[in-house]
Formats: sequence, C-alpha cells, structure tokens
Amino acid sequence: MGGQVRSQLDAVLILQQAFGDLQRHLERLDKVARLDNIRDIVKREVQDIRRTETAAHCAEMEGRLVGGLAGFGIATLLAAMRNMEDPFLTGARAVRKRLTDDLPFGKVMVSVGPGEAFQRVEVIPVSKRARELRCSESDIIGSMLAQGRNLVTPEAFFDMIEKLKEQVITGADGSP
Repeated sequence: MGGQVRSQLDAVLILQQAFGDLQRHLERLDKVARLDNIRDIVKREVQDIRRTETAAHCAEMEGRLVGGLAGFGIATLLAAMRNMEDPFLTGARAVRKRLTDDLPFGKVMVSVGPGEAFQRVEVIPVSKRARELRCSESDIIGSMLAQGRNLVTPEAFFDMIEKLKEQVITGADGSP
C-alpha cells in the first residue's frame, strides 16, 4: 500500500511540475502577444503619420509652385516692361526662395518612457511639431530628451520589440 501511495504522490508532483511549466509557457506567450500588439499599434500610427506628412508636403509644394509661377510671371513681366537685360532671369531670382523646400516634413520618432520599458510608448510626429511650433526638429528632439524620454526611430523600435520577444520566448528576459 505504501508503494502505491508513493507512486501516486510522485505522479502528483510530476503533474504539478508540468502544470507549472505550462503556466510559465503561457505567461511568456501572453507577453509576446502584448509585444506584438504594441508593435502593431505603433506601426499603424507611424504609417498614418507618414501618410499625413506626405500629403502635407505635397500640398505645401503645390502652393509654393502656384505662388512661384505667379511671382515668376509678374517679375518677368515687370522686368520686360522696364527693358531689363534678362526678364526671365529676374523672374527666376524673384521666386527662388519661394520654391526652396525649407520646412521639415516626414521625421517620426518613437518615445519610450520615462520609467518602465513599454509602459509609455508614444509615436511623435517630430516634423509636424517643429512646423507648428516654428522651430527645428532638433529643438523638438532636445526638448523630449530633456524630459527624460528615450527616442528611437520606428525601425529601431521594431527591432527592439523583436529582440525582446526572442528573449521572452527563450526565457532570457529574466522571467521564470
């Protein structure tokens, strides 16, 4: 009878160990799923911001082109009426600055933190903020770094997520 009890006790201990292993495996899979979810959300936001930035840049350049053509025409006409040496050159000089692309467009960063990793993740449209605040992109980035934020490119963020997922799956992230 004692041998049978011991045998059942061994079976219970083996099952307990197996269930514990299964629970840890499921917890790791859950962490991976949360990381995938964060990556997908950030990816969508980055794509939306990049699309918006492309549209804003096109609209800006279209406005500059229309204004530049009008300015070119007026300056060329005035130069021709004044019998200037080269009216077309005068018109070109008049609109050169208008057609120069000096506004920032397209820079997107991902902010992680401050604090625990991935507790606060935000996609930052750096160029858009720089245009709105009439400052440089480096001013926006410097301000965020001064707030203790960690800024990375979207591509670097996605690489971080993939590496972290690998660590979670293999158990190298320090979790049981």
